[in-house]
Amino acid sequence: MQDFRKVKNVSSYEAPVLNQDAVTVTRSAESHSNPSGNPEHKHFQSNGVAKFKSPAKMQSNGDSELSKSPTRVFIKVDFVKISDIDTKSQKFIAEISVRERWTHPSVANMTPLDFAQLEAQQRWDPKLYISNLEDKKSDEVVWSLDVSSGVPTVYLFRRLKGTFFENMELMDFPNDVQDISVTFISEKPSSEVLLCPDEELGIIDVETFQDSQEWHLFQHVKLKHNVMLSRQSQIMQSTLTASARVSRKMKFFFYNAYLVMFFITGLSFTGFCIAPVDVKFRIGGTLTLLLTSVAFKIAVSNTLPTISYLTKLDVYVLMGVSYLSSKTALFAFISIWKDDADTAKKIDQWLLISLGILQALWQTLYVAVFYFTTFREKKKTQKEEEIYLRELQQQRDSLNQKVAIL
Repeated sequence: MQDFRKVKNVSSYEAPVLNQDAVTVTRSAESHSNPSGNPEHKHFQSNGVAKFKSPAKMQSNGDSELSKSPTRVFIKVDFVKISDIDTKSQKFIAEISVRERWTHPSVANMTPLDFAQLEAQQRWDPKLYISNLEDKKSDEVVWSLDVSSGVPTVYLFRRLKGTFFENMELMDFPNDVQDISVTFISEKPSSEVLLCPDEELGIIDVETFQDSQEWHLFQHVKLKHNVMLSRQSQIMQSTLTASARVSRKMKFFFYNAYLVMFFITGLSFTGFCIAPVDVKFRIGGTLTLLLTSVAFKIAVSNTLPTISYLTKLDVYVLMGVSYLSSKTALFAFISIWKDDADTAKKIDQWLLISLGILQALWQTLYVAVFYFTTFREKKKTQKEEEIYLRELQQQRDSLNQKVAIL
């Protein structure tokens, strides 16, 4: 079987021919799409991804036994192209290559020619749709039947491009790691169809990634199996989520957010150059910086979606605003001793030292927490990628050895 991996030219894409005993049948994209839209669901997370045997290793014990157990549909997903990852709208554009395969009693005694002569509605279909697909731009579907392993296996290849929705977790923004995922759901109950990860690992074409200035794209595909309850049909349904991972490059936000806010809070110390008794000049300068920081916070919020929690950048900016607000109140407090210049000067000196130490401690603590919480997730993802790439290389070496033997 040919390797169904990277295809650079979308317009010239052709489905792979499995072998001499396989016949391909093309079906329209409309017949494979979800007719009922994207229903809301309640999820039940499984305790991990089970390891399923391939159809070639499954022994047929008769149609009666097969009909009692759910049909296992093995799915392999390749991310051909990813672009336009939009944090504010929580959407991205992707082109994916999907391979579905299964065995079913309906094709137990069929030849590839018999399968090719079937009408689209006569072929058994797991009826998969993508729940987070918002706008489908193209969808090519090709059917095949392979009998070379002794067990007739149906292959369904899809080449799909569209806009997908992704609920981003922005707690670690702007040094966050995001899953770019595609979720497959079968319209049939989980007692009839069970979606399983394919033994062959999926790949990601990083060379076609168009957001490399803002994001770093990892090279591994994660597959996660779930079972969920459909709120509309009230049946348990099998799902499979294929995810690519991207990490945000934070240099832009370091220079345009963190550094700017650091300068704003640092400039507030110039207020101590003014005599403590000149309260109106001190408060006037500090209030100007405070209003600047508030406007800066609003500008930062406009780059993010409406979320109910604080990001790492929000915490830093809000602490800067709180610091300037407290300093303004303390300058007003010193005005109590405006008639006693010596006492006001001593209090002002202690205030300068205390605020300087507090600022240094706050900056150090934030950098430490930021590093250990955000970079830890990136290191974890990098280790996962190293393991994945080793397994992928082993898989390719094994395939090359089989080809050399043939």
